[in-house]
Amino acid sequence: MRPGALDFVLDATDADLAALLGGDAFTEDTDLGALLVPGTAVQEVASRIAGQYAEVLAAYIEQLFRQRRAEGLATDTVSQLRRLAEGVGNLDQVRMLDELIEASGQVFSAPTRHSRQLALNRLRSWIPDFAGTLDPTDGERLLAVVSWEAGSLPLLDELRNIHGIGPKRLARLYSAGLYSVGVVASAQPSEVAEVTGLSEALATEVVRAAQQFADTERQRCATEVRDRARRLKRVLVGVDIAIDPAILAMARSALTELQELVAGLEEES
Repeated sequence: MRPGALDFVLDATDADLAALLGGDAFTEDTDLGALLVPGTAVQEVASRIAGQYAEVLAAYIEQLFRQRRAEGLATDTVSQLRRLAEGVGNLDQVRMLDELIEASGQVFSAPTRHSRQLALNRLRSWIPDFAGTLDPTDGERLLAVVSWEAGSLPLLDELRNIHGIGPKRLARLYSAGLYSVGVVASAQPSEVAEVTGLSEALATEVVRAAQQFADTERQRCATEVRDRARRLKRVLVGVDIAIDPAILAMARSALTELQELVAGLEEES
């Protein structure tokens, strides 16, 4: 799970609350839903407040994609958001939040793996739609649950070479947290199949490809480090004896560390 998790504080300013309440005093018992009246200014304030829930929603949905329960979080967060959206007449958000509630329930109540994956696929489609109702900065946190920058995750680029792994299945792997070499290479195919909906055979290929990629990367790193160590050694051999002793000591220490790293990598391979 990405950092930033489930702690949340609503950060509405006095100006925001004043706009929402029409200048009335705000207390812990104030019923926002009863006071809100549809209007452009109010909807803008409500949208800013809703955007503050983006981090919480993203953390919750990440748990859903890993098929782990986050007790109490979904109900409390979504109900507050829905109440706010309904109070200001944002019917699009009300509809989307109803869809989220329904899909979330299906993830854990679905009778088959196929129907569970259909619910998760609905969530993947829901995220960009709901993010579009928020300020772009707030929406980015939600979008990061299902999208990544091209070239930023070498393993996913590598898995594209597997027959049967296309963009949609890569998105399943990513949203399930299966995008780092260490995690996928050490996973059991049955675990990958369970959280992604891939067949056991295809999940086995994914794990095997990740293991081969890890071996290749380990060899590449070992070769690169060894070459750098050799270049550093040549520099040290030809260095002027009048060089600052402290700098020379640091260089020799770096060379020793490189040599130890190479030895460790070669032992692993």
